[in-house]
Amino acid sequence: MTRRSRGFSSVEILTSLTIGALLLGSLYRVVDQSMSLHNKVSRESRTLTHLQFAMDRMVRHVKFSPRVILPLTTGTPRDVFAVALPESVDRDRDGYADADNDHDFLIDEDPGADMTNDGEAGIMGIDDDGDGVIDNGPTIDRSHDDDEDGSTNEDPANGVDDDGDGRIDEDAHDDQNGDNAAGRDGIDDDRDGFTDESSAADDDEDVDTDEDWIDPVVYRLVGTDLVERLPVPWDVDGDFQLTGSDFIESVVASDVSAFSVLRSRTATTDLLELTLTVLDSEGQAVSLTTTVRVGGAL
Repeated sequence: MTRRSRGFSSVEILTSLTIGALLLGSLYRVVDQSMSLHNKVSRESRTLTHLQFAMDRMVRHVKFSPRVILPLTTGTPRDVFAVALPESVDRDRDGYADADNDHDFLIDEDPGADMTNDGEAGIMGIDDDGDGVIDNGPTIDRSHDDDEDGSTNEDPANGVDDDGDGRIDEDAHDDQNGDNAAGRDGIDDDRDGFTDESSAADDDEDVDTDEDWIDPVVYRLVGTDLVERLPVPWDVDGDFQLTGSDFIESVVASDVSAFSVLRSRTATTDLLELTLTVLDSEGQAVSLTTTVRVGGAL
């Protein structure tokens, strides 16, 4: 007598389906977690690339700059900083550095009382002293007030805090060194065999005065955008002159939730600690912080 094989019982089928469903559910959770992790890593990678681009631009300008302009003081974080334009920049490719405004192959050697030559106190359109007011200065000779403190020409460029306000060389005279002599008193600045052969307002002894202002590169937070300002050697404002008011601005980072600049000073140099925080597409904050020495690459 032959035995007939019997099929699965309903209990066995239900048990198999239940086990299969549990396995599929577990597999789905693993795949879902893997995809979430992949998306998070990709999102953070894109955000870090965005952050690194902006940070690299700022660091390069600081490293190749001969001087820091803002922040004016040390120890107080600001959401803006400015450094002098590096001499390596030649946007119009005319063979002269853009910072060499008088085309004598010397950089920033003879700025006037309006250090940035933009017709405003401090840097045009910037709250230099962080008091909430932009371009505020004395009624007379406002543009000669390079630090927006209400006074003009009180701190010559001699490495000393002459006016006792915690800032160094931030509001120099037409006579940059404050020594009542062309260039540096008793020094043959232009190496032509003569010393002090021009007026005190001539800081490089070339007979001309106030012909080479300081061109500021500015980074500041505007809303949620990090904005870069670069001076350019062509007429932007349409006044048929090349001055410190000719510059272009562009956004180098968006969705910025915080931008902080802390200036510190050693016996020989200035340091800027830059912190930039942006939000990724999910609203998560990603930050980068670096400390760079002003002129460190010079």
